[in-house]
Amino acid sequence: MNENTHRDILTGALNRTALAEWLNHAMPQAHLAGVPLTLAIVDVDHFKSVNDAFGHARGDQILCEIAMRIQRTLRTGDKLFRYGGDEFVLVLQDANLDQAQVLIERLLNVVRDEPFEGKPPLKMTLSIGAAAIEETDGTPEKLFECADARLYLSKRQGRNQLQTSDREEPDMHAVFSEQFQGVTRLLERETTLAAIRSFIESLPARKRARLRIGGEAGCGRSRMIAEAGRYAALMGYGVLSLQGRPGYAYRMYAAVLDARQAGSLWAELPHPLQGEPHFVETLARLLHERAAAGLILLIDGAELIDHSTLALLRAVIASPDIVQVGVLASSDGPLTQFLDCGIDAEISLDPLSKVGTRLWLRGILRWEAPDQFVSEFHALTQGAPGVMQRTLQSMRDMALLVRSAQGWNIHDAWAAALHAKAPRQDARVRPWLSVGEEFVGRETELNLVKQRLQSGGLLTLVAAGGMGKTRLALQAASETHDQFADGVYFVPLAAVESSDLMLPAILQAFNLRLQDGTNPRQLLLNFCSRGQMLIVLDSFDHMTHDLSLVDDLLHASPNLRLLITSREPLHLPSERALRITGLPTADAESTYLPEQAFNSAEILFVQYAHKIQADFVVASDSRIDISRICKAVDGMPLAIKLAAAWVNVFDCAEIADKLEKDPEQANALSVINYFWAQLSEHERCGASALAVFRGGFEQTAAQQVAGISPFFLSALVTKSFLVRNRSGRYDMLELLRQYALRELAAHPERAAALQQAHGDYYLALVQQAATHWHRNGEVFWFERLTAELDNLRAALAAAIDGNRQDQAMCMVADLANFWIGRGLILEGSRWTQLALQQSGAPTLPHFAAATAAMGKLLFWLGQPGQSAQAFETGLEAATRNKLPAVAALCRAWLAAAHFRGGRHTQALELGQQALDVAREAGLPGEHALCLLTLGGVFLERGEQAKAREILTLCLRMFEEQGDARRHTLALNFFGILEFRDCKLDAAVKTLENAVSVAQQNRNRLNYAWSLTNLGAVEIALGHDTAAHQKLAEAQQILHEAGSHDWEAINQVFTAQAWLANGDVSRARAALTKALACALACKSTRRQLLVIAAYAQLAATQHDGERALQLANLVLAHPDSGEEASIPARIALASAGVEGEFAYSPESARDALTGQIALLSNEIPGLLQAS
Repeated sequence: MNENTHRDILTGALNRTALAEWLNHAMPQAHLAGVPLTLAIVDVDHFKSVNDAFGHARGDQILCEIAMRIQRTLRTGDKLFRYGGDEFVLVLQDANLDQAQVLIERLLNVVRDEPFEGKPPLKMTLSIGAAAIEETDGTPEKLFECADARLYLSKRQGRNQLQTSDREEPDMHAVFSEQFQGVTRLLERETTLAAIRSFIESLPARKRARLRIGGEAGCGRSRMIAEAGRYAALMGYGVLSLQGRPGYAYRMYAAVLDARQAGSLWAELPHPLQGEPHFVETLARLLHERAAAGLILLIDGAELIDHSTLALLRAVIASPDIVQVGVLASSDGPLTQFLDCGIDAEISLDPLSKVGTRLWLRGILRWEAPDQFVSEFHALTQGAPGVMQRTLQSMRDMALLVRSAQGWNIHDAWAAALHAKAPRQDARVRPWLSVGEEFVGRETELNLVKQRLQSGGLLTLVAAGGMGKTRLALQAASETHDQFADGVYFVPLAAVESSDLMLPAILQAFNLRLQDGTNPRQLLLNFCSRGQMLIVLDSFDHMTHDLSLVDDLLHASPNLRLLITSREPLHLPSERALRITGLPTADAESTYLPEQAFNSAEILFVQYAHKIQADFVVASDSRIDISRICKAVDGMPLAIKLAAAWVNVFDCAEIADKLEKDPEQANALSVINYFWAQLSEHERCGASALAVFRGGFEQTAAQQVAGISPFFLSALVTKSFLVRNRSGRYDMLELLRQYALRELAAHPERAAALQQAHGDYYLALVQQAATHWHRNGEVFWFERLTAELDNLRAALAAAIDGNRQDQAMCMVADLANFWIGRGLILEGSRWTQLALQQSGAPTLPHFAAATAAMGKLLFWLGQPGQSAQAFETGLEAATRNKLPAVAALCRAWLAAAHFRGGRHTQALELGQQALDVAREAGLPGEHALCLLTLGGVFLERGEQAKAREILTLCLRMFEEQGDARRHTLALNFFGILEFRDCKLDAAVKTLENAVSVAQQNRNRLNYAWSLTNLGAVEIALGHDTAAHQKLAEAQQILHEAGSHDWEAINQVFTAQAWLANGDVSRARAALTKALACALACKSTRRQLLVIAAYAQLAATQHDGERALQLANLVLAHPDSGEEASIPARIALASAGVEGEFAYSPESARDALTGQIALLSNEIPGLLQAS
């Protein structure tokens, strides 16, 4: 082969033709002779960015220089080929893999260590994959394939390296995920890239400048920050990258500490706890040693960076020893609130166009997607690359997008299925994460917790009281919640005294509401079964005697994680326990301690000391004393905070001396004992009085119950015995509260008086709240009582245990609406039952109201028969005791119970009687309830004009009262009315309003019910995709909530949607589920609706006789309303047959029972198949 005729014109290396000829000639000879030979494929890292930034002429110059450096490094006999673009091939003769590795590593250094000349000088790196002839069958194809696979691995693992070994092939999900990396090629971002290049190039003239990268989340801000870093590195800048994450704002130096784990320049910088001056000085020195042009700070998510890191960055920017500093940051708002660099620039990223979306999909899928899918995909994702990536991955995970021989198969209802599986809560809304102080230290423990939450089901943080278990759990949850698509939930159990109340506490944290007799345990397990979620159960100590719920939760979903804090391990087989000890203290034992020797414990002390005394200064001679204090209490965070509270009374040396006198002070109880003794008698008396509160308290409550002034509360906050949160409420750490409660128990008379005062205060609060039920102030009072839930439980328990029966019944009567509105129906029924079971209860003044409260709770538990009995008992007691308001309430709710039970005639009679009585009694809520009941009755009787008149009045009343819950129900009734009157556009408008009202009031059940009815209208309009999407989302919520009643209707509508599409198989599967739900809720009305839908199915399959039989059964049944009669009449019309099956009301009842039994036999098999 004449090598001179096979040279690459640009680089002088041999060309691709020469490579093919050489390999075909030389490899067989080498293989036969057993001569070692290694082939390496070389790729120039990020070469495209050089062309984009500096032009192709500069790129050609770089390629020539790289080829020259390689040639100088090679031995005689080694060959260099240009394969194409920025790729070269090396053939190293007489070199096995180990020998070749030595030479190639030298080659990497030659290219990496010396900048490439030009303006500006550029730093380049190589990625290389190498393979030896003895690893293959000796053919050129296998050798090249092996080296190419290793090159790919080298680039995936971070580039700038040689890869000489293989690894197991990843699964398809991993490959699919990795395809996202770089394939998008920054579509439609040319202008943005040019602006970034211009900003970096102008930095020498500006010295200090910042560039904000804005745009909607998911539009590629992180990708653009990474591109900016590559350009900056090419131009010779030192680059420090920081990532803002939710939760970082609450941890000291969180962003810096996590960046240090990623290596690069960060790894060479000192720990920030060693002080800002030391950090900045080291950074300046490193930049100087590397001859860096300056420093570029890359911040992705600036609004989520912690305050300590921002302070450190300000010191870096202000340093005169760093010549140039540029800040490139993505954020939702202006950067002035974070870092002041003087000159500003700003760019904003737009979503991709539909054309860009098509190109993006082409690059990811290696396939030309159909036009309809591209349009729907772009509409769903709004062209945001981040959203597109997550959506496509979800489609793969859910088998909505499946690879085929021709490319990809896409499920017809992919959008609806995705919508139903959407995350259930906004990842950023975490009110319990708004802790007051920065989290200090615990880097090792925090990282360990985060790692274990990725892989294990149950992790228990075990430590004595005061060690900071709760704070560590909160921090770990806040920093990992973006890994849990379905949310992170915090359940405080310190104030939950009985394991019976643990389940309601968890349901409350999940905002799950009981309905229709749902088993609450099953409701929770259903909700958790689908999800990627984290549940934090805090202060689990007194729940350890019954671990069955924890065990059930762990089996509910493989993606569920439980993080529990407890003083002892749970000893479950799946548990992994992590023992938490004190914070680490400074290592020095001498009489002098430099500032940079401080560890987490000393930093925490100083942090709290500054809260107590704003001008607190860490003098050089006090550093060793601060360390002595922390060592004396073994780094216990609570003890450190208590000690810091005394810096305005004693100096640090005195505090250390007092603590070191007794080595047992490290025990939590001993430490509290010591600091309790430092309080005055008046302070101890006040602090113990506050122990009567549970779950925190407001300033007014402290004044009225315990006679504590705001000044005294502030003093206890200063001494760290109380914590004041951002809402203004005060709380006492549970360990301190238990200690104070023991002190209070030593004075039984005073304790009894305080308990009485506590009960009276919260009774008055509940009575005040009750005046706002079904009015505009209801939501405010729901929130107010939710904050006081633990105090309400304590007050109820004390009233029942203390034989204050009428006070307990008064409280449950007024709390019923709160329990219903907050989904605490099971807990409410438990308290109400306890109050009514007391001896002599029927003779007490509030017995009738409490019985009515039980009726309401049973009504919403899906037990209309028992609910009606309770209202009848309450009505009798109210009449006997001449309580007209309570009697009117019972009549109104009794009518509603009859309507819900399908007894329309009784509901109509009672509702009309109760309407005038409720109006005269001044009960607007019950008056409107009567109207809602009557409107529903007329609607089911087919009396449209009367229904419209009543419901119009009803809607106006609910709007005036601000009763959002029942307003949503009335809007649904009115939407159904419009639908049945064939006013489809009006029905859509009304039901969309219902959806909006339910969303605004965070009522998931009403939201799902509104979506269900809206889905039915979409079917009639022929909007199949919209119908399936709404019904699927609603069905998921209803199923998780255990709302069998409404889920039965949803499944019937879903079946009708599939029938409209001609998909009989899916329609039958939906009806099977509908029948199972109708049986579960024991509702004749729902069973009739399902039978009517089966008649429609029979008509579609041209089984006229079956359609006739089922439809006539429905029409003849005495409990049938328009809900079931309309689809039955449609089935008759579709079948084109006239009635041969004549039923009397009684025979219709028997026939329904028979048909339900017949169809029920098919349920298990059909459900399994579906």
